[in-house]
Amino acid sequence: LIYKKMKNIIFGLATILLIALLACNNNKEKKDLKMTDMMEMNHDNKPLDSDSIDNKSFHGNSQTKELSQPFIENYLNLKDALVSDDASSAAIAAKLLLASTSNIDMKAIPSERHERYMEIAKLIAENSNHIAKNVENISHQREYFELLSQNINELIMLFGSSQTLYKDFCPMFNEGKGGVWISQSKEIKNPFYGKEMLTCGEVKEIIR
Repeated sequence: LIYKKMKNIIFGLATILLIALLACNNNKEKKDLKMTDMMEMNHDNKPLDSDSIDNKSFHGNSQTKELSQPFIENYLNLKDALVSDDASSAAIAAKLLLASTSNIDMKAIPSERHERYMEIAKLIAENSNHIAKNVENISHQREYFELLSQNINELIMLFGSSQTLYKDFCPMFNEGKGGVWISQSKEIKNPFYGKEMLTCGEVKEIIR
């Protein structure tokens, strides 16, 4: 009798264990199926993340490229003036660049890029103003030119460029921390040192 009871208990426990295992496997299959479905949905309907926005903004279109052109032209004139150690011409170009922030057609800026443009334009105006006011101090102009170069690079990422440009890097500038600038030519002509170290630097990126 005792043996029979033990047999029934063992059989009952085995049945419960089997049911638990089947339920566990079923839940796992459902979970795996949901995960697979999510992966497939993510592949087919991939959300627009920040990287893809930057990439899209960087290429721009014909309309936004026109918006960036006055900024680029005035910036390049400023860069060339510093290459030639010409602080006066650099100040003039900086004033024209400053004016570009006010002369842009705000209605032509796509709504999703409007806020970002305002942030960049504020920095361009501040750094251009510093350069324009320091006509007697070319070293100070060059310090703010490096910051301005970062602003122009961000503007190009936002609107694109209608011409091929080169992002150059000088490892010596700013006490060895380095500095970047944008150029219209592959040839290195360093605006941070001018004739002192004219060819110091390298092309880091081609902007098409």
